[in-house]
Amino acid sequence: MFRRSAALLTAVAALGLSACGAESITSSSEPAESEALYLDLNGLKYQVQLSRQLNPALPEDGDYFRGIDQSERFLPKGSVWFGVFIRVENEYDRPIPSAREFEIDDTRGNKFEPIDSEGVYAYQPETIPNRGYIPNQEDLQAYSGTQGSLLLFKIPLESLDNRPLELAIKDPSDTRKAVRVDLDV
Repeated sequence: MFRRSAALLTAVAALGLSACGAESITSSSEPAESEALYLDLNGLKYQVQLSRQLNPALPEDGDYFRGIDQSERFLPKGSVWFGVFIRVENEYDRPIPSAREFEIDDTRGNKFEPIDSEGVYAYQPETIPNRGYIPNQEDLQAYSGTQGSLLLFKIPLESLDNRPLELAIKDPSDTRKAVRVDLDV
């Protein structure tokens, strides 16, 4: 009886694990439906690693707020800090500039841009060297729990109810072009 139960348990576990590891890749002509999908833009692959509300009073979030200019630290009443952690990969043998403009849109047409930050976790647009990444694989960001660079937004709490929130990543060579992904809230 024990052997039959163990065999059945092993078969069920193998079946469940067989679906793991599947990865979807999207191109700039297809909207991505969820985080963790690759978004191709101007020769680079963008991936949202994580998105969530952040709280500077919490020890695990405090470091994300270092390097924010004093003029940006004010959070309007009824608003929250919202972080989007992204990773960018250049698979080509030539340097490629990364996106400089991002925007979150809610279903009511409200648009939000990230604040400027010089923090250690902050996303900084740059020309990514051939076969390179943002964050650089030698940077602290690459080894943090998020494994991405931070885009930090101020968003009214009511906009979190106007889901899905959609992140637009604008093409640095033509900001009228963008790839979009729904964010988990």
